[in-house]
Amino acid sequence: MDKYLQDLLERMADRSDDMIDMPGGGRQSNPDATFKKAHDEARQINNLEYIDQLKIFIEKTKKEGLKQNAYWILFNIYSNTRQITILKYCIDRLATEKKEWILYTILWNIECLKSKIPGDINIDNILALTTCKKHLVRDGAIKCLKNTDNSKAEDKLIEIITTSSDQYQLAYANSTIGFIGTSKSIPYLLQLVDHKKQEVAATALGAILKLSDKSYLPLFISKLENGKLKYLGLKGVIKYGDKHVVPFVEKRVKELVAKKRTIEFILSKNNTELTVAMNFLSAFSKEIETIRKLYNTLMTSKWELLWDIEKQWLNDNKNRFE
Repeated sequence: MDKYLQDLLERMADRSDDMIDMPGGGRQSNPDATFKKAHDEARQINNLEYIDQLKIFIEKTKKEGLKQNAYWILFNIYSNTRQITILKYCIDRLATEKKEWILYTILWNIECLKSKIPGDINIDNILALTTCKKHLVRDGAIKCLKNTDNSKAEDKLIEIITTSSDQYQLAYANSTIGFIGTSKSIPYLLQLVDHKKQEVAATALGAILKLSDKSYLPLFISKLENGKLKYLGLKGVIKYGDKHVVPFVEKRVKELVAKKRTIEFILSKNNTELTVAMNFLSAFSKEIETIRKLYNTLMTSKWELLWDIEKQWLNDNKNRFE
């Protein structure tokens, strides 16, 4: 193996300077640690001559940590060059490798790809691991299917959500269906929206939100009205509703400020349920007086019950409610 490549693999595994002593006592993570610099270096590699050398190393070494690093370098070369033989090789190795962390390393790297696996690559090895007894491998296989564009993947995920009783497996499968599924998954997801485990129910409804159309508005209204998934119900109502759903959205805003909230729940960057709801309502404020009254209530008697980002949003958007 090339001396530089061997040295890089060793430096990627070097944790000797991972932590540093602080002047006032205590220790903290070292931003200039050897392994961090080596990983940054590896992200830039695009030398195709290293591919065969890394393959040989992977197939011969008994050092699990170095093997993980070798796979990581291969995936970086793939990301930088799109040399498809690398991806085919790593997916093929899923049928050969036996160590849990090695399998997880390959699957995690597939999950992190910024592009889909080309449709002509066989994903059967990934599909086979979605039912692995080792949860780290199984969950990794399910999650990495989000980077596939193959109908086999959706079929496998539907099989999982209709047969599994494991809450984590169900939640990961639901989430992945949200990335790659089609409307054919919705009937199966509907069976999980009232699951006793909130994460399972939330990921099922979240996937439906991504895959559905306006015909599912009644479902989201019902979730906005009742249950523990009102934030997703709100998102669905806003996505598919028009001025006819204004009363439901107004009611949710009033619920939110009925008392002091102990947890600041952020739906997306700088957006809470309240700001998302008010943004929707602002489109109809000129013609619906109750919306303007609600805004005034928030700005006065309910002001102290608002989070800072909500106060800022209401101040910044005052002209939309005048």
